[in-house]
Amino acid sequence: MEIRSKEFAVRAELTEVSEADLELINRSFALRPLTAEQVYVRRIALCNDQYDRTQERFPRSYLERFAETLPGKPLLAHHDRHSYPVGRFFRAEVGTGDGARADGTPTDGIRAEGSGNWLYCWVYLVKTPANEEIRAQIDGGVYSHVSIGFRWADLRCDLCGKSYFRGDCPHVIGQEYEGRVATATYGGDLGRVEAVEGSLVYLGAQYGAVVTKSDDRQAEKECLNGCLNGKHPPKENAPASGLADDGTLYRIDLRREIGRLAACVRAEAEVAGRLTSLDAAGDVTASRLKELHDELQKRFDAVFPVSGIGGTASVGTELVPA
Repeated sequence: MEIRSKEFAVRAELTEVSEADLELINRSFALRPLTAEQVYVRRIALCNDQYDRTQERFPRSYLERFAETLPGKPLLAHHDRHSYPVGRFFRAEVGTGDGARADGTPTDGIRAEGSGNWLYCWVYLVKTPANEEIRAQIDGGVYSHVSIGFRWADLRCDLCGKSYFRGDCPHVIGQEYEGRVATATYGGDLGRVEAVEGSLVYLGAQYGAVVTKSDDRQAEKECLNGCLNGKHPPKENAPASGLADDGTLYRIDLRREIGRLAACVRAEAEVAGRLTSLDAAGDVTASRLKELHDELQKRFDAVFPVSGIGGTASVGTELVPA
């Protein structure tokens, strides 16, 4: 099943790394032991089981699967799966919105807006000069929106109980039928459900979440219904869809190259701030990214002038403790 994303306007909470958390990080993830002074840890309420802006919701069983599968997964920026992670999730659990776990015990002061069940998770970053800007913006409340990327099994209509994207359901989410608005709940084989990453994003929903797909639910339903049943979208839609996909891939490649150049000229913090400003303004066009790329390329060429003609080759290696 394809990966979807839902965004939440939930701030990361201040916390100090505990001895137990540091031991878990060192035992399960770090190749060399880290000290408490080297580790930056924050707690995040990543998603919940309430109906969101798109009239969909996760059942508690999905949150529990996310809690099982999220540890070890990356914290990204903007769901950019082509760049190195910002941090790593190392612990997760499901609790209620009033700050209690399912068994009624407190969750060390974690609080989330609203009621219902929430996925609470802990993420760590190794403190470096390169991520100092990210840490400062999180602590200052500027980076305050998060999004979960997940694999799902099925989405069932709450009106008829049938699969929404597999051609059985006649309803469209968000439309009204005999005085009731159509809503949907995720379901299906939990073995196919997985949290694949969490991301810092520029803007989340005012409440609940936003699925990062088409706002036209009818078009989305027709497209996914065809894909899930082994069919292709209508032929007249193919060119536009292909061009849109090409544009998305081009912007992803530009972002990746911008990140590489920024690292080379030691401008990661500056570039991260500029990209965040573009994201917030909704002005992340290919032309804007190309301008930034070309500017960084000039700075790279000035720092690393070409002195001759030659080539290099690289091979992949596995990271192991020294």
